[in-house]
Amino acid sequence: MTKRFIITEEEKDDILSKYGLVSEQMNQQKAVDTQMEKIKPETGGKYCFGDPKRLQSAYGYNVKLYKVKSGDTLSDIASKHPGVTDVDDLIRINKGCSVSKGLKSGDVIAIVMMPSM
Repeated sequence: MTKRFIITEEEKDDILSKYGLVSEQMNQQKAVDTQMEKIKPETGGKYCFGDPKRLQSAYGYNVKLYKVKSGDTLSDIASKHPGVTDVDDLIRINKGCSVSKGLKSGDVIAIVMMPSM
């Protein structure tokens, strides 16, 4: 039987600090709306993932926002983020932009990172 514990953000930070971990190693990100406060599209860019509450509801805290840089490709982004297994997932999640036709620098995409095994 799996035991689950509910901890505060402060307790989580204490645990991460104590063991020298970073959030990405746990595939636990901040809430999507919190990330949106820091990661904003550049002028002419947009959020590609649609409703942040729906995204959060569907994937929990396994969502990382990423601002597209010049020269980025979906396969490059997938390979740089642990737990991302399929470029098609990036396309499906980011329907608000035509990412399947290429990425636009300055757009912000959502990356769902599956928990490490």
